[in-house]
Amino acid sequence: MLKVLNSLIEENRERSYKTAWDADELLGNNLERCRYIGKDPDATPLDAYPFRELWEEFYQKEIRTPELLMEIALYQECRANRGSYEQNLSLYERVFGKEPVKKAPFSDLVQGLRYGVQARTVLDTLFEEYVPDALKARFGLYGTAALLSVLDSSNDFYMVSEKRWNGETVTYTRRAADLPIFRSMRLWLSRVEEKDWANAFTLRFRLQQYYLEQKKREQLPPHQSQYDRYLFLADYVQCCVRGIWDKDLFYRNKHTFYDF
Repeated sequence: MLKVLNSLIEENRERSYKTAWDADELLGNNLERCRYIGKDPDATPLDAYPFRELWEEFYQKEIRTPELLMEIALYQECRANRGSYEQNLSLYERVFGKEPVKKAPFSDLVQGLRYGVQARTVLDTLFEEYVPDALKARFGLYGTAALLSVLDSSNDFYMVSEKRWNGETVTYTRRAADLPIFRSMRLWLSRVEEKDWANAFTLRFRLQQYYLEQKKREQLPPHQSQYDRYLFLADYVQCCVRGIWDKDLFYRNKHTFYDF
């Protein structure tokens, strides 16, 4: 699919357009916004970019469904973070099974596309245009639950080495929960409908509690002084407002829950 889109952009590389800041540009050089849509309530994501009809036709002809478009978006995440993705491939296999190509874990990460930057912009915009919140939320619920079911001390962290400006190499841990796909799944939990709010809260709570228990094993990078949170005070307040937690329980334990 990426190669097809790359070829489409190559065929139209000489087409020109005006950017949102009134500069002349060729599609083959870059794909920039042609207008700002923040104040237009009727505008959709594709309206921000030139050649809307071209990208709509590509979606209708080649992709056709929001489910496939979501798989492509997740594939793109893995391409953009290939090193950390391949370093943790065994975890992806435990979460998703050993599926070929389309579904994670992906077995063929295409590299070296001439118009890869433009293709990424097109696919990201199509994702926002056509993938509904309900689909994102469903994948977030099932995917995060699957991750939690296999998360343990053998795969919950991975090591990262980083060379600093002074030539020093520092080593620290990254959470598996923040890897490509897994991070998106967690963020999409915020898109759930009211009937699934408690389930989404519980998954984030369990994930946060898991990493709280592993706090002594986590090595923060030099530029980070606090541990990441997956829930905030407003989430706990909502839990009480919705009647999931008793207020007395919340007041007695709020410092424990929030002090992560």
